[in-house]
This record gives sequence, C-alpha cells and structure tokens, in this order.
Amino acid sequence: MDLRVTADNVFVVMHDPLVDRTTNGKGSVSSFTLKNLLLLDAAYHWPQYRGKGIRVPTLAEVFERLPGARMNLEMKQFTPASAGALCAQVRRAGMQRKVLVAAFADAPVRAFRRACPEVATAMTASEARSFAVVSRTYRLPAPGLEIPDGIADLSAAARRRSVKLYLFTVNDEKRMRELIEGGVAGIITDRPDLLKAILNRDVPHLGK
Repeated sequence: MDLRVTADNVFVVMHDPLVDRTTNGKGSVSSFTLKNLLLLDAAYHWPQYRGKGIRVPTLAEVFERLPGARMNLEMKQFTPASAGALCAQVRRAGMQRKVLVAAFADAPVRAFRRACPEVATAMTASEARSFAVVSRTYRLPAPGLEIPDGIADLSAAARRRSVKLYLFTVNDEKRMRELIEGGVAGIITDRPDLLKAILNRDVPHLGK
C-alpha cells in the first residue's frame, strides 16, 4: 500500500500524488486536510461504485480493520519527520512484526530505521543499486528488496543472499504462478483478487 500525508499530517492510503484520477476532486493529497479529503468520492470514476460512500482510507482504519494481515507500506514523498510519526503509529497499532516499510528515497527510510529498528524495511533505490554491483560482499542494510519484475541479476543476487524478494507490478496469472513456485516473498499487483484466488486454490496456507 502506498501512503501519503494530508495537510494535517494524517497517513492515508493513496497511490497517486493527486486526487484527480480516482476521485471527484482536484489537487494534491497533501493539500487536503483529512476532513476535506473524506468529502471526496474515492470511486467517482468507476460508475458501478460511484456514490456508494467509498472514501480514501486512513492507515489507522486499515490497521483497525485488518489487524492480522501482513502489510507492505511504501512511504510516498515522506519527510524524515513523517517517517518518525509512521513508526509511532505502527507501534500504537502493535503492527511491528506485520509490516514491511519501504521508500525509493534514502532519507525517510533511514529516519524510519532509526525510530523503529525492530520493524523490517526494504532497500532504497540507491541501496539496491549498490547491492546489484557488489551483492556478494555488500553489507545488507535491510532484509527485503522491492524491484520491478524482470531484473534477473538483482533477483538472483537476492536469492544468493537470502534477501526477501518482492516484485512489482505483476498482473499476469501465469507469471504469478511462476513467482510463487520460485519462492518470492511477495507479489505487488493491481489484481489482488486474481492473486488471492491463486493462493487460495493452489497454496491455501499462503492465502490465509
């Protein structure tokens, strides 16, 4: 899940920096207070769901609704201060052993690691590049690696070092099956319904 921060410093689950593509509003997520963000219809551009009360969820709501779920949280445009606040929220919810926190940028990830050393993180983009160059001797900064599917050298290096590998964005059923059989730690997809069906049918212990 991608996390963004509202104008009043609330964490919400939203991929895009702007609300335009998915809601009936316009502007950046960061320009809205939570109160105003919740006035928007988050399913406005999907007629079958429009007007049914679907709103942009807060991270607190997701934690409360799914306390037993494992979650991949990506910090989008976070400052180091926001990363520290995220640590506090993860701890309040008791989710320290259930989340993996990631970001492309170095500063928020390093700030999160300082604040929450007990929580797993993924390598940043610069750390992944260093890992690709000197994978056999590189001192691993994190237990996980999130990369686009298809980067064979990095995937092989991750397996050699027992780094948990998370691949994005995989929407093809055949490819999902290949990755599951290959032992990846996680698949990031736009089709969670398809992935869930595969897991429940073929490897039910993972689908739970």
